[in-house]
Amino acid sequence: MGGHNMPEVWTHGRWTVVSGKEDDFVRAWSDMATWTRSQFPTATGTLLRDRDQPNVFFSFGSWPNLETVGQWRGSEGFQQHIATIRELLESFEPHTLDLVVQPE
Repeated sequence: MGGHNMPEVWTHGRWTVVSGKEDDFVRAWSDMATWTRSQFPTATGTLLRDRDQPNVFFSFGSWPNLETVGQWRGSEGFQQHIATIRELLESFEPHTLDLVVQPE
């Protein structure tokens, strides 16, 4: 499935941040993304913010395969970053997604 160099697996999260902690969350998420790129250079990450609910954020990350996602989630660095982020959250919904269609 998938063509040349297309990411096969995506991670997606809906992050509901405690009101007033949005700037702290963006900083903490950015720190995690920077660390992730240093350890997993094939991964990409994007964070989006809901215009109508400014304490709700959506993240999307692309990965070459499921094994890499497992290594990332199982790493000590990830655990440390996510622990910092969780203190700022009301809720978090993680998803792991398979690429189906990506027009060239």
